[in-house]
Amino acid sequence: MISFQSFRERLASTLEAIESGILDLWRKTDLTEFRNDPRSLLVLVTHPYRWKPLPIEHKAAQARLLVQYRHWFELFQRCHAQHSSDVQTDIAETDTRVLAAIELQSDWATAATFEENRQRLVETIDSFRKLLQQHATNAKEFVLVPDTNALLITGEPARYAAVVDSPRFRFIIVPTVLAELDDLKRTRSAQSVGEKAEKAIRIIKGLRKQGSVLDGVTVARTITVQMIPTEPRLADLPSWLDPDNKDDRIIASALEIQCAQPSATVVLVTDDMNLQNKAEMAFLPWAEPPELLPKVVPDIAI
Repeated sequence: MISFQSFRERLASTLEAIESGILDLWRKTDLTEFRNDPRSLLVLVTHPYRWKPLPIEHKAAQARLLVQYRHWFELFQRCHAQHSSDVQTDIAETDTRVLAAIELQSDWATAATFEENRQRLVETIDSFRKLLQQHATNAKEFVLVPDTNALLITGEPARYAAVVDSPRFRFIIVPTVLAELDDLKRTRSAQSVGEKAEKAIRIIKGLRKQGSVLDGVTVARTITVQMIPTEPRLADLPSWLDPDNKDDRIIASALEIQCAQPSATVVLVTDDMNLQNKAEMAFLPWAEPPELLPKVVPDIAI
């Protein structure tokens, strides 16, 4: 089977890299202890231990780590937005502490040694790890989200079993893709692209005869095909997604599907390199349409 790293696994592994990056930053500086001048009448009450300023040659690494963490947190936060207010408060407080750790901000909890601070960081990040662990599972549940080009190449859902090397998966068609197919059918009806769009639409319409495509219909016994009627809520999704960009709306829909089914591995099926790059940015695995996958040549005994 093709090995896909799920969204949860990608979030977890990136969180480990962020934690490691923070510790690397701390190793590039040192702790200092604040002491009042015994000869002065002025006594300052402040936390006793603080990080020294990071040497200038390591400022770029700190900036990159901040960008990486903020990007990670946008994805993590959105997929935990359904939790109760007390969990949301804990997420916000943990976010504040992680940012402070990257920026080498000190407070009353800053300890005297690197090891004590490392242990505090582990405990802080454990708050995120525990939430991710709730979605851990040994079972592989696949959800395939094809883009428009994929359906033009291969419109039959059953053919997509080759993508995940499994006969059992959910096949979800998002509204942006349906709209694009309709546009192609109307504007290029006399061309090959228009003909392919019309063929894909005929296949999709044929599914309606088997039941509710909103709830999901079963094809080839083990494949559930579903259509989503509503556009994604871009306001609730990562800030780098552009609501006027069709590719970004496909990514947004895939992310909404992923956040609603955190234990599943949602795979975007596309041969569009730009969309593949955006899927990477969204921590979503992607795959080529089945017709474009490498052909396996069987060994022939001589």
